[in-house]
Amino acid sequence: MLQKRNNVKHESIIQKRDSILVPARQPSYWRGQPVKGHLSDKIHLTTERLEKALQTNQTLRSAYEEMDGDPQSKIPFLVWLLENPDSPLSLPGKIYLYKHDYLHLLLKRGFSLDDEAFIVGFTMGNDSNTKWFHIALFKLISSKFYPKKYQFTKKHFQEFYLGFEYGKKVKTKNINSLDFELYYNKPILEIREQLGIT
Repeated sequence: MLQKRNNVKHESIIQKRDSILVPARQPSYWRGQPVKGHLSDKIHLTTERLEKALQTNQTLRSAYEEMDGDPQSKIPFLVWLLENPDSPLSLPGKIYLYKHDYLHLLLKRGFSLDDEAFIVGFTMGNDSNTKWFHIALFKLISSKFYPKKYQFTKKHFQEFYLGFEYGKKVKTKNINSLDFELYYNKPILEIREQLGIT
């Protein structure tokens, strides 16, 4: 794991259940092993962190670097198969995990299964290639074949459809394919405004 403190990078080997101490009043940014130049972690975003990112008008980079979570390797294969652009069977709305996590920040959503359903709905609704049969296929597989922890119920599909409809309304289309490098050092509120996210 890499840590940046006082513009000096520190590398540590972290084992399961290790505790990490950071000196008081020292701003620190942690990241896991990068994949193609991007952090590959699954973010656990708390409401407090989200509000801080928006209130302080953090850049996308700084808000993202403050987050931690499970590695890409913990994402189930079937989820990867339908939702990752590298999959030969991915559906419209497909998005890399780091971009998916950027959307949690931009859409002010946490990481409950309801929030995940909203984000997936948003990316599918915002993708100009999505057809009715893509939605039907996603609903079938995510409700019947996804691992239990990731399975969507009727309640989750209510959030999915809210996200889907909102994704259709946002002025910038195909956000899932957006080059976020252009926005990485911009404040989150400015990015939301530029993309038409209210």
